[in-house]
Amino acid sequence: MDRQLAEELISHFPFLRPTRGIECGPGWFDVIRDLCEKITKLDPRANYQIVKVGRSFGTLLIGDFYPTLPIQEAIYEAGRVSQRTCEFCGKPGCIRVKHDWRYAMCESCFDVGGRR
Repeated sequence: MDRQLAEELISHFPFLRPTRGIECGPGWFDVIRDLCEKITKLDPRANYQIVKVGRSFGTLLIGDFYPTLPIQEAIYEAGRVSQRTCEFCGKPGCIRVKHDWRYAMCESCFDVGGRR
């Protein structure tokens, strides 16, 4: 994800403190934002931290501290949504294999060459 989009998320959600930035494509911006909005409602005191945001096997990966059960459920749901959302453009997609790596991609991004 480019720096500007990542900074927009990080500045808006104080519990979002990834140590190495947000390591996934810009197509998941809405998935991450929606997850963070749910977490804000579930834990308004922000007694929670996300320290890693990335991709693993084509699915959104969240590394965190002190999740409650409702927050864990929200993270699992965001992971399921990410599997159906193109990581590169945000359009509907599915898990595809490109160059031995798994990505959530739409047909157009897969045809273009996948990893950008």
